[in-house]
Amino acid sequence: MKMIKVTAVMLICAVLLTQLTLLSVSADECGDFSYEVLPDETAEIIGYSGADTELIIPSNLDGYTVTGIGCYAFECCADIESVTIPDGVITIGEGAFYDCEYLESVIIPDSVMSIGDYAFENCTGLASIVIPDSVISVGDYAFYNCTYLESVTISDGVASIGKYAFADCTSLTSVAIPGSVMDIGSYAFENNTYLSSVTIFNGVKSIGEGAFHGCTGLENVTISDSVTSIGKYAFAGCTGFTTVALPNGLSVIGDNAFDGCAGLKSITVPDGVTSIGEYAFRDCIGLASVTISDGVTTVGRYAFYGCSRLENIIIPSSVKSIGKYAFYGCTRLKTATFIGTEDQWGGITIDSYNNRLTDLDIVFEPKGDLYKDGKVDSADLLIMQNIMLGNTEFNENADINGDGVFDAADLVFLQLAILGF
Repeated sequence: MKMIKVTAVMLICAVLLTQLTLLSVSADECGDFSYEVLPDETAEIIGYSGADTELIIPSNLDGYTVTGIGCYAFECCADIESVTIPDGVITIGEGAFYDCEYLESVIIPDSVMSIGDYAFENCTGLASIVIPDSVISVGDYAFYNCTYLESVTISDGVASIGKYAFADCTSLTSVAIPGSVMDIGSYAFENNTYLSSVTIFNGVKSIGEGAFHGCTGLENVTISDSVTSIGKYAFAGCTGFTTVALPNGLSVIGDNAFDGCAGLKSITVPDGVTSIGEYAFRDCIGLASVTISDGVTTVGRYAFYGCSRLENIIIPSSVKSIGKYAFYGCTRLKTATFIGTEDQWGGITIDSYNNRLTDLDIVFEPKGDLYKDGKVDSADLLIMQNIMLGNTEFNENADINGDGVFDAADLVFLQLAILGF
């Protein structure tokens, strides 16, 4: 039995040795470059043994057009300071230039369509990068920990930015995300502490979990109305900005989305949002004013916990539940205006530890309350008619259906409100 086991092990080793020999035979060399011939009769570079500081990758090896830079082909090449990638290369593979710590510049041609995971990770000397419009995807960790990277140009054409793609690029000062990008990957720009400006153009749909988490120097944020979702922790710990205009198309504010944004002074939650996530604005200690637009039904647990400077809040009648600790620690809260009736306020489920809110004298301003008496009745209808006839100055509350236009439709809405609909 022992002899049979030994023979079996020898056979397995022989097979593995044969496979390794075949693999080594399949790799060709041309000068300092090792390459493989792909099924389409083009070449992919898989290794480099040279010591050039200014590396110009050839477009042709032994008559084969170079179309790919393989996985970890130039990994840890400490001599390289600049790289020119030839036109014709389509893919930059996983870890292709991983840990090339002295690499300062890279020229990526318009032929490249994908930049693989970890492709330039730990290239700590890289100062700038232009991603051409031919590139469709930037992989996970593609430029992770490029600590000297100051400038990134992401051209219109890039469709996806992977998770942690530009995380820990601590010298990066600004970034513009083109509309071709559908989703910004999770933690894509996390901990970029010098990042001061972010512009997200029309077309982007979602800002991923933790996308800008810990960007403490971020001061200016522009988010287009195409964005429908801001993920968990997306801007958590961004202590630098004082204001952010949430997009009109927004429907989801994830848990902890703006957790610890200490500089934020005011926020308006747009009417497309139905739920404010748990801890969404926790410890935003500079937040003084909050307007929650009609459409929100749920304010999550701890949503505004510890917002110690919050003084005024506007809550719509669409809200049906306010979670535990949602307004705990809001010690300066003075005014809560409810856009609805006292009966509607009484129908809201308000969980425990929200005493600061529940102890206030709520100001009731139901839609259509033109008379400002906290209710909607025939007195408001009379004012509405006088406004329409030009006998009374326009009142912004007269735009009852909230479409930005005062017309006969508002009169209909008022009549329905009086009837209890």
